[in-house]
Amino acid sequence: MFSWFTKPKGPDFGNPEALTNEERVSRMLHNPKASRPASTSMPAYDHFVVVGPQPQTPLHMPGAGVPLEPAMLYQYPQDVPIPVPALAAFCFPKGVPWRKLDRRSQREGDLLNLLYNQERHLQHPEDQFVFILTTEDEQVLYGICVYKEEVINNKVIDKWDTAGERVSYMRLIEASTLDKDIILAPRCYCFTSRFPFFKLHFAVINNVLALEYSGNTSTSAPSSSSSSSSYSSTRTPNGKSSSGHTTFTSPVSSSSASTSSSSTSSSSEPRRSIAIPSTATKEDTRVRSNSVHTSAPSTQISSSYPPDSIAALEVADDDFYATHNTAEFILAHYRRVLVPPPGSTLSFRPTPELPAILFKRPSLQEEENVLVEYALPILFYELSRENFFTLLTCILLERKICFYCDNLRVLSSALLSWITLIRPFVYQSIIIPLLPSSLYTMLESPVPFLIGVTTLPPKGEIPPDVIIVDVKEDRVYCKEGLPRLAIPRHKELESKFRPLHIDLIRELSPDVRPIPYVTSPAVLQMVEGLAGVIQTHLTAIFADFHKHCIRDLTDSSSPITVFIKESFLAQTPKQDQPWLKEFFQTQTFFAFSDKKLRSSDEQGKPRT
Repeated sequence: MFSWFTKPKGPDFGNPEALTNEERVSRMLHNPKASRPASTSMPAYDHFVVVGPQPQTPLHMPGAGVPLEPAMLYQYPQDVPIPVPALAAFCFPKGVPWRKLDRRSQREGDLLNLLYNQERHLQHPEDQFVFILTTEDEQVLYGICVYKEEVINNKVIDKWDTAGERVSYMRLIEASTLDKDIILAPRCYCFTSRFPFFKLHFAVINNVLALEYSGNTSTSAPSSSSSSSSYSSTRTPNGKSSSGHTTFTSPVSSSSASTSSSSTSSSSEPRRSIAIPSTATKEDTRVRSNSVHTSAPSTQISSSYPPDSIAALEVADDDFYATHNTAEFILAHYRRVLVPPPGSTLSFRPTPELPAILFKRPSLQEEENVLVEYALPILFYELSRENFFTLLTCILLERKICFYCDNLRVLSSALLSWITLIRPFVYQSIIIPLLPSSLYTMLESPVPFLIGVTTLPPKGEIPPDVIIVDVKEDRVYCKEGLPRLAIPRHKELESKFRPLHIDLIRELSPDVRPIPYVTSPAVLQMVEGLAGVIQTHLTAIFADFHKHCIRDLTDSSSPITVFIKESFLAQTPKQDQPWLKEFFQTQTFFAFSDKKLRSSDEQGKPRT
């Protein structure tokens, strides 16, 4: 027995029995895996890594303009394997740029500012960006990255001379026997996480950097009373000190690890070391420094620490910091914090002397809400209205699209925006916001994709069916031409979109204002409105979806519902039918339709 949800006017559309049999086979072959959201029992991040070039000397540098090879310098926790191969390449998609400074031509103050300024990376918000990857178990993994330019001369990085004594930066600058050039290159400090807590992760990284470099300053920078004093420590052959501490800045390789368990200085003021025990294996203790705030009575977040760290959480004790690496302590502290449930607020205090970091977790549609704030303002800032709608059509029709921009923050934002903009649909093919240059053969993939690159391959190496989006130049082009199909009722969509977009552009003022890396409340409200217009219109296209379905009730315990495309098209204006016919062939529509049909069948089953 077959039943129409609403009997459409017009001719019959095929054999119902054949259609339902086809649907049964399709469901057997395409049984979707249930998405598994990250559990709140998991840590807030999987790994913290430091990626950059291996220590270099001017004599071994490549030619000018040739980037250095990125390498994994450090990871935490060290005993948990990283599930992403070649993670370093995604942190530096086009290799590590570098530059050279002649120390003899630089003023001492400029060099000190370069070496010790803790806020230089905060002055370059374009160097804070996000990428996404999919692990082998099909879990989404977010990479939250911050670049910071640092000195990579071999001796400067190691901070040890051949006798095992710690050397201050000033002595390295002044020593006439050292290379005359200072080599500078960025390092990438990155959290990998299954949670899109971008603001929280960025805040913790910046706290780690601030405290790590304040440690460098207190142990390495010259004081007013002594500009060339040295700091000593006893090292074991494996690079550890006699007290068994490791340094946050040490590479993964143990041969280059360094410590500072004891120090001497001409100043009587206590200096804070940046060494901590490399593992926390002592008996765990409960710490009451963090809590989740909800409308209900607050729930304590339990975090485990070695017993001797309790006092440090309550009082900023110099003796405690003298034996603990502040940066690695924060990483251990942060990893033990329980993830708050949706809608709750996390209060995380990195150290007792720093203010708490507050993070409100969205109640619903977490990834979409985060991307609206992180990505959409930059997309609308860079792309014209005409190119925006061209891309909307191309993405929904699953064209191969390559986004190009040399600014990693802008590039990732321009691409990731579409994840939320095309709701209620879910993009089903390849999404790689930052593709390493070593993997450019991906552009020859036979399947649809959204890929971001920082440099374009030569024109002859770009397949003719790939659409290029030059984000900074606001250009969209393709050798084979762009699709001329328009989204159904596109004039209605554009009439609602246009006034809101004009107001947003007036607020962003692209001609006079910088890129909106930080989203103001006014801009956030505007981009939410624009995203809502797009999402509402796409949802409305299939508002009558159920009216064009039939259900096989032969077996009431296992009903099968089928969407009749021909029936839907017959009730659609002719000018909209070409776009719909092509959209019906996409995996995006298949996943959308399959989800709605399965949900309808579940609701149609008899209740027991």
